[in-house]
Amino acid sequence: GEWLFNYHTLLGKGSNTDFLDVFEDGARLWLSTSNGVVKASAAANPFQLIHRKEDIASDCRGITEDEWGNIYFLNTNLFLWDKYKQRLRKLTETQGAYALAYADSILWVGDYTMKALGFEINLRTNEEFRYPVLDPNHHLANTLLPVNPPLRFLAGQNQGLVYLDLINKQLSPFKKYNGFEALKTSEVNFIHQNASGIWLATSSGVFLMTEKEGVVRHFNTASGDLPFDRIRHIHEDSNGYQDCIFWLATQGGGIIRWRPAVDWGQKSEFRQFTAAEGLSNNYTYAIYEDDYGKLWIPSDKGLMQMDKASFRVRVFTADDGLPHNEFNHTSHYQAKDGTLYFGGLGGLIAFHPRVFADKGTNSTPLAFTGYYVLEEGADKMADKTQLLQQGSAITIHPGDKFFELHFTLLDYEDTDKHRYAYQIEGYSNNWNYIDENYIRITNLPYGKYTLRIQGQNSSHGWSEQELSLAIRIAKPFYLQWWFIAAVALLAGGAALAAVWWRIRELESGKERLEAEVHKRTRQLEEKTARLEEQNRQIEADKQVIAIQADELKALDKAKTRFFSNITHEFRTPLTLV
Repeated sequence: GEWLFNYHTLLGKGSNTDFLDVFEDGARLWLSTSNGVVKASAAANPFQLIHRKEDIASDCRGITEDEWGNIYFLNTNLFLWDKYKQRLRKLTETQGAYALAYADSILWVGDYTMKALGFEINLRTNEEFRYPVLDPNHHLANTLLPVNPPLRFLAGQNQGLVYLDLINKQLSPFKKYNGFEALKTSEVNFIHQNASGIWLATSSGVFLMTEKEGVVRHFNTASGDLPFDRIRHIHEDSNGYQDCIFWLATQGGGIIRWRPAVDWGQKSEFRQFTAAEGLSNNYTYAIYEDDYGKLWIPSDKGLMQMDKASFRVRVFTADDGLPHNEFNHTSHYQAKDGTLYFGGLGGLIAFHPRVFADKGTNSTPLAFTGYYVLEEGADKMADKTQLLQQGSAITIHPGDKFFELHFTLLDYEDTDKHRYAYQIEGYSNNWNYIDENYIRITNLPYGKYTLRIQGQNSSHGWSEQELSLAIRIAKPFYLQWWFIAAVALLAGGAALAAVWWRIRELESGKERLEAEVHKRTRQLEEKTARLEEQNRQIEADKQVIAIQADELKALDKAKTRFFSNITHEFRTPLTLV
């Protein structure tokens, strides 16, 4: 028939169920069983798993492509995948390898367990050559960049850089660190080249270098140019040459949209996206862009697709056809035809993004299912769902501690895969992504807001319809107009009373002051009068004294004349004698 299902896949291991009847409805199969009805859906797996069980270990690493579109990848062996003939061929054993690169029929393998930095394979002659390490402590090559093909590769190691001279078959140390000593001890995870130079994604930020000058810039958190330092991969946006925008995958910090400040004295611009913005995991390994405005991001928890315009995220897991949820460092590649290859713990997958190009939305309706409030003084939430169903607005009172809104997508297929996003307009323009079908809101400042909710079904399409709810957070009584008016009136009355009392106090003080002034003036006048009388008496006494003095002078003169005359009278007879 056209349908094939695994019994345990449908019902789980250990199930003991009898199937009674089967009905087909389009792409669904309805099974009548002794324990109820089972609905099974069939859909083509968009992810191709490239493997051959007898040859492929689950863990996959480096991936590259030749000029004919053949794909090469690593695990414990080196494999060639002919995607046109859909054939897989083992080329050689590698023991343990991370990096893989191709240039001019030379395949270079970073095999760190063979006491060498790696080896090259000439695909024309099948000859191999192993490069000895320059430093036994620095022999793990993570990434390779042909900087002068077919002459040289620049290899990023577990510590610093090294050059591979493919003509002279030798390694040469990288010397132009130019004082940027942090690069010598940093793990170089990916190398990208553009017109500005060579960009190094490392465990201590991003370095910029040129072939001629060497390292010229270091961007990290300390300089304020990045929000996170452990960078796994760097991708230049398709508008990057015009806008100078990069996307950075990080080891624990989500992804970063980054506009570097190449000129000294300027600061870089960035926006960080983490699990709080909808990512499934903050440990990401690469970022690739398709022709439909989407970014593809392998992580420790599934494969993510982000819309560059809306920043919405879709997450694909093993339930969607992936052989695994955990991808690997260095195991990613975008072929010339746009096909994406990602390797992880379950092997290598391949897919073309056009398969998902028309699955951005779904027509499944959304509906509110509950409204609950923890009111002031209550120990459990009150069910107010009926109020929500009566209108499209709710009011939260100041004493209410918090409230919950429940909602759901009216799609009952794989409900555990449903995701939701909500935005509170008037409070924040950011969308918040959640796996639960409810939100709890607390400590929202008073005012008017609009809650917007969108849903994502199991097919990863976001709902065309969105829920919208007006929310009014009432002001506390002390901010109500009537309370403010009453307080203003009371304050005005108190102010008037205070002014009146002050005026009365001033007037009373003025009267007391005037009385005191009058009293003091009267006393002063009396004292002045007494002084004037005393002065007059003194003047009179002075006049009497002056008269008496004149009289004494006259008397003294008379006495003097008298004695003079007596003396003269006595002197004359004596003279005669």
